[in-house]
Amino acid sequence: MPLSKDEIMAVKRALNKRVHSYLGIAQRVRADYSQKTIHDFRVASRQLLAIEPLLSTRSNTGYWRKRSRRWLKALNWLRDLQVMQSRFSSIAAIDQVLSEAIEGELSRFKKVSKKISRARFRRRLLSSLDDYCVALEACPKRGSKTIFTYWQQVSDETQAQLARIDSSNIELLHRFRVKYKAFRYLLELLVQCKFIDKRQVRDVKHWQDVLGAIHDLQVAQNWLGRIAGTSSLRDQLNQEMQAMSLSFQQAGSTLQLFIDRIDSQVKHRLQTRKPRRGSTTYTH
Repeated sequence: MPLSKDEIMAVKRALNKRVHSYLGIAQRVRADYSQKTIHDFRVASRQLLAIEPLLSTRSNTGYWRKRSRRWLKALNWLRDLQVMQSRFSSIAAIDQVLSEAIEGELSRFKKVSKKISRARFRRRLLSSLDDYCVALEACPKRGSKTIFTYWQQVSDETQAQLARIDSSNIELLHRFRVKYKAFRYLLELLVQCKFIDKRQVRDVKHWQDVLGAIHDLQVAQNWLGRIAGTSSLRDQLNQEMQAMSLSFQQAGSTLQLFIDRIDSQVKHRLQTRKPRRGSTTYTH
């Protein structure tokens, strides 16, 4: 059924909040290279890219999508180095190497950051947002179908990747982590749109944190392979990583139930919902 007037307004508010939040943080990261700002920008980038498939149904988003991905990727290694430094700062020799590597990455990123969110990028992004919002009001039924179809795709891909997980294959865990991020950030959008109660998704971040910790251990283990005299430390990290990977796989049924429950609730809300009392339903 078509989106109601209240629902359209909620979707528009949520999309506007994501886009303008990204643009604000993008402006900040051009001059502020603190770990917090870098973290905030990476999260905002993923949140923006999570809504790009929706906006792309009404406009060509290629220009700003490619650039936002490129800027996000430019920060991946810097973020990993900063995480390792927070863990190994007490080991002087390793901390020194990390500090030098971080300085090098910061120097490279400073050159990249000057290109972030220039006027043309902002215009293209805001135009995509406006095109989608106009189309949403013009045809609420199509808008509802677009959101439902996108959710179904993300949910199906996440569940399919979860089914492939093998604790002995870290690469499969990484692939699931990528899919789960898309699942989480789209789900959070639906919470903002009031399509699902936020109390129902309190555990969504927990699973991403676990996957992130496993990824960080793998990155640290691989990086330490370049540093002489770290074999015992690498073995320790590997044991931690294997234990966490096995624990995550064993908890897979709990995660599957969580995803199934959320998926069922979202689909029910989008397919069979009734307009709220006092709301107006648009027709095309």
